[in-house]
Amino acid sequence: MATASGSADRSPRGAAGRRSKPPRTQAERAHQTRSRILAATLNCLKTRGYAGTTLSRVQKAARVSRGALLHHFRTKHELVAAAMATFYEGRLERHQRQLAALPPGASLRDRLSVMQSEAEQFFPVTIEFNLAMSTDPRLYAAFDKAIEPRLGDMKADYSKLLPEFADDAEGLWILYLIGCFHRGLCLEARVSDPKTVEKTAEQFAQLLETYIAQRGEKKPPGVSAK
Repeated sequence: MATASGSADRSPRGAAGRRSKPPRTQAERAHQTRSRILAATLNCLKTRGYAGTTLSRVQKAARVSRGALLHHFRTKHELVAAAMATFYEGRLERHQRQLAALPPGASLRDRLSVMQSEAEQFFPVTIEFNLAMSTDPRLYAAFDKAIEPRLGDMKADYSKLLPEFADDAEGLWILYLIGCFHRGLCLEARVSDPKTVEKTAEQFAQLLETYIAQRGEKKPPGVSAK
């Protein structure tokens, strides 16, 4: 409200309708800092590779202090392993956003196509990470430690995406197999023509459909195989 002199009303009454947001808790600030660090790490892996991903570069990109970075992650191995574990855990949410554009009861092939599209988008990050793990035992051990507690929840989440394998005794390994195939197809896409890649994807989907049929199990309600 303006006063008779035209100046803004700075009294408590004038600010009564404006409520500031409550201050963030320490836990919220820590979570946001950690999230910024992990996002900066993934971006660094994508643009600079594993060798070029350093604590100093991540610190600068995340805009945090050295102390804040080391509070969450003491070594590069812990940092990269945590970033990739979080990345893999978040895949279902990215898949679900893409699946929202598909009609209800999307076929297995449609869902595999969504997964392949996401794999292609992030392939530079995942291939760099896997190559690094193959030559760095400490990184492999750090990732194994970071991902192990999440595997049960990840299987449950992916079972929503691929309910055909939800009750399969080898369900987790089938999901792993699908991931391996998609990574391989990303490599194939760099040396083969699009028609060959598309045909390979179709053949893989057909193999999975055959496996489902041979189990003699009924398809979950609302899910079509073809």
